Amino acid sequence: MTPLVNNFLYNLDLRDMNITLYYKGNEFYTIIDTEIDTKNKTINIYAEDAGLDLINEIVGEFEATESHNLQWYVNKYIAGTGFEIGINEASRGSLKLKWEGEDTVTARLASIA
Repeated sequence: MTPLVNNFLYNLDLRDMNITLYYKGNEFYTIIDTEIDTKNKTINIYAEDAGLDLINEIVGEFEATESHNLQWYVNKYIAGTGFEIGINEASRGSLKLKWEGEDTVTARLASIA
């Protein structure tokens, strides 16, 4: 993570060539395209809400072989996205969940809650 510059922090992941901007520590954006203007010494960035990755990602059916807590299921679907659970306020026992068919990660996360 780099220092705060003009209200933005950024994280560069060279493994996936993924750059995520953090605006004022609360909003997350994935850079889609950049344009460098050397004459005016500016960089124009087109970025989308990082959460769009979860809307666009499709997951298949799943049936747990044993009961797990909600945090386990959420971590299963956000793995590799850069999202993480902060304070887990839903630590209510464990469930054995099952989904049939395909869905978006966003919809799957909503069904967990």
